[in-house]
Formats: sequence, structure tokens, C-alpha cells
Amino acid sequence: CISKTCSDYGFEYIGFSDRLVVTNLTNEIYLHHAIALESSKGGALMGPAGTGKTESTKELGKLFGKSAIVINCSDTMEDKHIYAFLRGASATGSWIIFDEFNRVAIGILESFGKHISQYNKSKKEQKSELKIENELIPLNRDSGIFITLNPGYSGRIDLPKEIIEEFSGKKVTIPEYQVIAEMLLYSEGLTEGEELSRSFFSLMECFKESLSQQNYYDWGLRSYKAVTRLAGNLIQCDSTSSNDDEKTILANAFSTVVAPRLISEDLPKFNEHIKKAFGVKGEIKTSEKVKEAVAQALKKNNLSPDSPIAEKVYQLIWSIKVRHGVLLLDEQNKASKLALQIAVDALSIIESVKTYTKVFTELEEKKLFGSSDNGSWKDGEFSAEMRRLSQSSEGLNFLVFEGKITCSWTESLNPVLDDNRMLALENGDKIKLLPNSRIVFLSTNVDETSPAFLSRVGIVNF
Repeated sequence: CISKTCSDYGFEYIGFSDRLVVTNLTNEIYLHHAIALESSKGGALMGPAGTGKTESTKELGKLFGKSAIVINCSDTMEDKHIYAFLRGASATGSWIIFDEFNRVAIGILESFGKHISQYNKSKKEQKSELKIENELIPLNRDSGIFITLNPGYSGRIDLPKEIIEEFSGKKVTIPEYQVIAEMLLYSEGLTEGEELSRSFFSLMECFKESLSQQNYYDWGLRSYKAVTRLAGNLIQCDSTSSNDDEKTILANAFSTVVAPRLISEDLPKFNEHIKKAFGVKGEIKTSEKVKEAVAQALKKNNLSPDSPIAEKVYQLIWSIKVRHGVLLLDEQNKASKLALQIAVDALSIIESVKTYTKVFTELEEKKLFGSSDNGSWKDGEFSAEMRRLSQSSEGLNFLVFEGKITCSWTESLNPVLDDNRMLALENGDKIKLLPNSRIVFLSTNVDETSPAFLSRVGIVNF
């Protein structure tokens, strides 16, 4: 029970998964959703990207033992898709989370408003069946419908009044970054989490205020997680950091994760802040094995070991280790291609595996992710490739998007690029991105992308 809301435990298998750091904001979201369910309404969370809207809802589902299914919404969704998800939730008692719901076309939203109104009314009247489109569906009153919204972002619209009335809304703003940083640091094996979290939080605030304002800079939760995850990796797995104290390790993690994203004019200030916070200058730690592999890869591409591109190759290799989605930002789109090829060759040597690279150049949503044709689903080029690669964990695979990056298709990749690593197709299929696969974007600019996408990828700026 939460507040006055009680529900039968769902006994959904959760497995051994990461859990959220519970803060005051998390508890507020839990309480808000619980009251919404008690009132026979849906729960709606509104706020910027990376504030924990979706993950907090999923975590509450775990507490209730529910299957919480995330559906990444797009403007190509059809009424039959949303109806199928609503029908499935009603019959099974699952929770459905429509992520970025305000991307759905206005006509589909109006139709959905009628369905959700009938669903909520039937729950309130404690009926055992739900009638939609002249079809009777079993109604499990422990089921739930939730939506998340990123207001003001490109490609988003205002929700119709019919939908607003059926959901209890809450604005999600600033998470408690310092508390979260402290818990993340402890969970990664750092013993000075309380002290380091204060420096961590102050440093991120300094970066936000003193560095230039680039639309791809990210000082939110995903950057906190990336830095702490790498710090833990350096402590537990990296022999080059075995003699470093925890301040040095955290400084190196910042330099490895954050510095590659910055423009050259911001690097002096960045290094100054790092030294002031931790007493040392951060650096990218590289083992002899990696150096030898990069040298061989450079030679294979007719370059010397001291080539200027080597630094970007090291940054890219670490970005690939830390994140499963990486964006190479290069105005000329030449150095980035070469760096990627060298990094792939070097990783093949380091990991002693074969590498596979598939390049996608036709960057349109239906061509990439698939569509329905006369009631029959046809995979797109990317979804078909992901489906194939999901059958094998051998080798190291790179799925490369080359060309103009826009919200029209990148938003569909958001669930793949976050910790879910799951591609959710409009026909209901879900395809897992295995740990041996990486998604890489080659682009000259990111003017037409959203913060929701940019916060999910590591960026190497050329």
C-alpha cells in the first residue's frame, strides 16, 4: 500500500536489476501515481529530459510487482496500436507507460481520449469487463495507464482537453542531484561518496554556469550516471588506476566522459574547474594494451602513432565502453569517419573478436523502423538488422547512422539508447540491443535534435 492505495502484488519477475536512488522527488512521484490509481485516473508526469519520469514510474511498478511496459510514442502511431496496448493492459493487469506521449498525432490523441475515458469509467464502477469499439475485454482493475511529456520540445503538441481530464498531472523539475551522486558513488565502490558528491554537484553547477551554452551539453542525471559508472569501472577493472586515490579517479572519469563533448574554447575552463575541485588535472587513462592496439590500427590506416587523430580515437574507444550510443560531431564529416574506422580496428585487436559495421544512410522513420502495409507488418532496415543481431552475442557490432539527425526519427531510438536498450516497434514487438552492439551517429550538426536524444548519447566533438 502507498497512502490509501492498495493493490494485489503482481508477482512479475523483476530479476537482478538496478534500482533507483529514492529521493523526496521519487516519493512525491510514487504518492502522485498512487493517488491517481486510487481515483481511477491515469498518471501523467511532465518535465525536461533526464529527470527520472519514466524510470520512477517503472520503479513503482516493481514495488507493486507489475509488468511496466514502456511504449516510445511517435507521430506515426495509429489508433489500432494504442488500442492494442490498452486492451493488453486491461486484460493482463500490466502497466503501460506511453513515453513522450505528446509526440502522437492530434487525431490519434482525440480517439485515445474516448478509449481512456471508457477505461477509467469502467475501473471506477468496478466492472469486470471493458467495452471499446463494440468489443468486450476483461478488465483487471490493478492495471494502469501512465504518460510522460516533454513540453516545449520540437515535435511535441498540446494534449486535447479530453485527455488532460483523464490523467492526474505532476510537473517533475530538478532532481536531488547531490543525494543521487552520493548513492551512485557508493554503489560503484567509492568509499568517500559523501565528500565526493559535494564536489561532484558543485562541479556540474560550475560547468553549467561558466561554460558556453551548447545545445548538446548535458549536466543532467544521465551525465551523473555515466561519470560514476566509469569511476566504478576504473576502480574495479582498470589496472592503470590501481594506485590512484578516489579524487584522482573521479577527475579522470570527468575528463573521459565530459571533455570529449566540449568545444575547444571550453576545455581550459573545464580543466581549471577539475583541478580546483579535486586537486589534480584529469586525464584519459590508457593501458599499454590499448596503446599498442591503437598504434596498429593507425598503421593499418597509413597514419603514425603520434597522429593528431589518436586523441580522438582514445576518446571514442572510452565513449564506446561507457555508452552504447555515441555521436561523432564533425562539421566536415571526415575526421570522424576515419576515427571510427581506427577505433573499430583497435577494438577488434583489444577484444580479440571480429567486428561488423552496418551503415544506414536513408534516415526516414518508416524506412528505418518499419510500417504496416494492408495489415501486415514489414521491418525497416534498422529494425531488421537489430532483430538479426539480437540472435547472437558473438563479435562486436556497430550500427552507424550517417547523415542529417532530426527528431523525426531519432526519438524512436530513445528507449534503445537509455538503460532499457530496447527498440519498441509500433506493432508491439520489442528487440533487445545486446551488450556486444553499439549505435553510432555521424553528423555535422545537431540543430534539429532534442535534449531527450542528446542526453542519451556520448558525444565526441571533432
